[in-house]
Parts: sequence; structure tokens; C-alpha cells
Amino acid sequence: MTRKARVRVTGRIDNAASATITIDATAGLIGVRPFRRRREYTLPLAAVAQHIIYTVVRAELSEKRKGRKRLARRGAL
Repeated sequence: MTRKARVRVTGRIDNAASATITIDATAGLIGVRPFRRRREYTLPLAAVAQHIIYTVVRAELSEKRKGRKRLARRGAL
């Protein structure tokens, strides 16, 4: 039996100052419970990983496009 990992993070999460994140590797779930809230938001780890990859790739493409626009303005392209 594997224990669940619990981590407290700070920042504005659902209008709360912090939240507790619970990772259950055996079930493949991640849960977030904002401080002093009763509801816990739970998602599969695969969905969270997919969202992270999508966000990072989208940000990288945006930076790449900005770089191309700068070069095009200078007449380098």
C-alpha cells in the first residue's frame, strides 16, 4: 500500500491564500483542496500532465512567433 503525498502550496487558488495538493499514485489521481474549503477538485494525473504539456508548448510557440515578427520588422526574414 502506497501512501498519498500531501503538499501545501501558496498562492491565490479559488480565492484562498493556499491549498493542499494530494497525489495518489496508485489510483493515478491528483486532488486540490483550497484552504478552508470543503470541496476537493480531483483529476487524473494523465489529464494534468496533458494540460501542462499543452500550456508549455503553446507558450513556446507564442515566443517563437514573437521572435519571427521581430525579425520580420527588421527585414531579416
